[in-house]
Amino acid sequence: MQDRFFGKTWMIWAVLIVSGTLGLFSVVFGLLFWTETMTDANGVVRPRAGPPMMITGSCLLAVAAMALANVVALMMPVIRCYREGVECKLVGANSLDGFSGIPNSVRIAWKVLSLEGFQSRRLRIQWPDFRGARVFGGRMAHTLRIDGNATDLKTGRARNGVSFPQSALKTPPQQIADALQALAANPALQDRLPSWARANG
Repeated sequence: MQDRFFGKTWMIWAVLIVSGTLGLFSVVFGLLFWTETMTDANGVVRPRAGPPMMITGSCLLAVAAMALANVVALMMPVIRCYREGVECKLVGANSLDGFSGIPNSVRIAWKVLSLEGFQSRRLRIQWPDFRGARVFGGRMAHTLRIDGNATDLKTGRARNGVSFPQSALKTPPQQIADALQALAANPALQDRLPSWARANG
């Protein structure tokens, strides 16, 4: 039975490539304009065009750096089952995730400025505290909900479960939910899994 599930990366790769390419060009050409090494199409030097281009490029490169950090983090499973319970990894999670109606541009800017977008949070739910896994939402916007007392390994704080949108998972949410339910109901299968003691942290 599958005991680990990975997150999707193609959207993050797209952000990395587009932001990185545009950011690099903006910084380079901005520097050339600023130093009057390059002129516009009419042969006129425009040093004042340089700083805005460099600032824009720097912002895009920061977004690209965040995307790269997320891609590296997603090389490991976002959900993995162990003998003692389930470990979930929230990549790029930030303090604005619980609020609706916030524009994506504001969310991205906050992730970069707060540095929360570069980090990953690991939460663990022990099997005795596992209260089930379910899928809800529309056909194109399913959400996997893992219910239980989830403890943040970094802060030690507990929260009531973990959610993953369908867009963040490679495996269909219902398939993951069924696997978690089967493992939770079968101690013999749990005993075949590796221990948390062998995991990092």
